Amino acid sequence: MVGISWLALLACSGGPVPHTDVEDTGTSGDDDDDDDITIPPVREDQGSLVVSAFLPWADVQAPSTLMTGVFVESKRNWINLAQCVSMPQAWCMSTEPKGPYDSVEVQDYDPTLIDDLATRYVGTEVTLGPLVAPAARIEEKDKDYYFQGWDSADLPTGELGLHLSGEWGPYDGTADVIAPDPMVVTSVDPLAINEIYDSGPMHLTWEPGTNGDVYLLVDTPVERRLWRLEDTGSFDLDLAPYQLPDRTRVDLMLMRWGRGLVDHSGDEVDVIVQSIQPIRGLWRSIGGRSELTELYDECAEAETAASVQPGFYFAELSGYVADMDPTAQGCTGFSEPGNDGIIPVDLPPQTLLHVNFALPSQDSALYLLSDCTRPRNACLVGADDGLTGENEEVQYLNDTPYPVRVYIVLDSFRRIQSVGYVDFTITQVGGDILHPTCVQAMDAGPIEPGTYTGDIGGYADLLDPQCVANTSGGEGLAQVFLLAGQTLTATVTADGNPSLYLMYNCSNVQSCFEGVNQNNQDTETITYTNESGFSEFVYLALDSGGNVSDYILDVSVE
Repeated sequence: MVGISWLALLACSGGPVPHTDVEDTGTSGDDDDDDDITIPPVREDQGSLVVSAFLPWADVQAPSTLMTGVFVESKRNWINLAQCVSMPQAWCMSTEPKGPYDSVEVQDYDPTLIDDLATRYVGTEVTLGPLVAPAARIEEKDKDYYFQGWDSADLPTGELGLHLSGEWGPYDGTADVIAPDPMVVTSVDPLAINEIYDSGPMHLTWEPGTNGDVYLLVDTPVERRLWRLEDTGSFDLDLAPYQLPDRTRVDLMLMRWGRGLVDHSGDEVDVIVQSIQPIRGLWRSIGGRSELTELYDECAEAETAASVQPGFYFAELSGYVADMDPTAQGCTGFSEPGNDGIIPVDLPPQTLLHVNFALPSQDSALYLLSDCTRPRNACLVGADDGLTGENEEVQYLNDTPYPVRVYIVLDSFRRIQSVGYVDFTITQVGGDILHPTCVQAMDAGPIEPGTYTGDIGGYADLLDPQCVANTSGGEGLAQVFLLAGQTLTATVTADGNPSLYLMYNCSNVQSCFEGVNQNNQDTETITYTNESGFSEFVYLALDSGGNVSDYILDVSVE
C-alpha cells in the first residue's frame, strides 16, 4: 500500500545526500546561520513538516519516529504534503474532516507528484523544538527535502517552535504547535492480528488525552478514509458498508495529532506532529451466525446447564481455561493443551448430531464426550485433521430408544486467541432403506429424502460395476425418483472405505454411469442432476471392498 516514496529512494541510495549546493541561497546576512539570506522571501510558497511517531504493531514490532519536511514554490492542494510524498504507508489529504465524527476519503501516494514539485531550500536543517532534520537532495530529480529518523516513538512535550532559514529567510518560532499526548490503545492488542467481525462494529478504545486531536485512518482495498473523532476514549467502527470479502486485510492507524499553521511573510507551513498506533486487522464475514453465549468454561457448569439448541454460531474462547485435553491417546490422536469451551447437548432417540468447528487463524480441534469429567476415556469421536484455519467435523449417532447427553468440546493445540465458528445440527434418522437385491429395491419403490442408518454387513456381493473401483464386498440398493432438472446428492459415512454409485437399471450393472471412491475415506458424496428433460428412476448403491457394515446415509433431492 506504499508507493515509491522519497524515503524509499533515500533508502535505495544508501542514506541522506547532504545539500552542498548553496550558491542559490543569496548573499549571507548577519544571522549566524550561513544559509540565511537577505533577499526578499518568495511569496505564496507552501511548506509541510510532519513528525510521525509509530508505536509497535503486528508487522513492525519496533517503535520509530520520522521527521520529513518539504518546501515548494506556490501553494499545493495537500495539507500533509511531506507525509504524502515520503512517509511509510503514504497517503495524501487535500481536505480534512469538518468536525468530530466526520470523515473524508484520502488519496494514495501518486509517484508523479514528486515530478511536479519545485522545491525550496530553507537551510542546512529544519528544527522543530528539539527535533532536527538535516537537508538532503535527490540529485536525479533535483529536489530538496528534509529527513531524520529515530528508533523511538517518544515525542517531545509542550509547545514546539519552528526554525527556518535559506531561501525563505530566517524564522524562529516558539509555540507553533503543541506536541500531542501519546496514543495508548486499550481495546485491542496492537502486536496481534485482530479479527474484525461483520456481526457488529469494531469497538476501539484508548486513553483520552489533554493535548491533540484524535484521528483514525481506515485503509481497506475499497478505499482509504480518515475520521476525526472526539477524544472520549472510544469509537465504534462499522466496516459493513465496505462489503469486504472474508479474510480481507484491514489496516488502521489510531492517531493523536498536534497541528499548527505557520505564516512566514506570506509563505505557509503546515506542521503536523502525530503519535500513531497502527493496528493490523483481518475482516471476518460470519454471515448469519449468532453469538454462542451458552458456552461453558468448566465441566461442572456444563453438567447442570440446559441443552444448547442447534444452530450456526460464533464463539469467543480467548478467556477460557485449558482443562479438557484428551491427550494423544484420546479420540483426536493429538494432545490438545489449548483453552477450550464446552457445549452440552441432549440428543433425542434415533438422531444424528453433526458438528463443524473452525478457528480462522489457528489449528482447531473438536471432540465429543459422554462424560465431560473424563476427556480421555469418555471420548466418543474427535477430529484434528486440518491445518490453520481449516474446518474440523464430527458426527455422532444416537441409535438408542433413549435420549442421551453429550458434550461438544471446542479445543486447540495452542491458546485460542480468536473467535471460532461452530455449527451443529440434530437430524432425525430413519431406519435401514438399503436392500440386498435389485428386485427388493424395485418392489420397495423410491425412498424419500432424509437421513438413514442401517447395516449391510451380511449383504451378498452381486454387483461389481466398472464405473468405480473397490466394490468386491456386499452392496445395498435403493431406488430414487427424480423430476426433470432435479439434483440428487447422497453422502455416506461408514467405516471400511465405502463406495457410492448410480445405475439406470439395477439388474444391469453395465448401466452404472457415476461412481465415487476415495481411497481410505470414511465419507463419500455423489451428485447427479437429471438433465434428460423427463422424470426418471435411478438406483443408488452403497458398496465396498468388503469392510462396510454400519452406515449413515444422507439423501437430498432438490
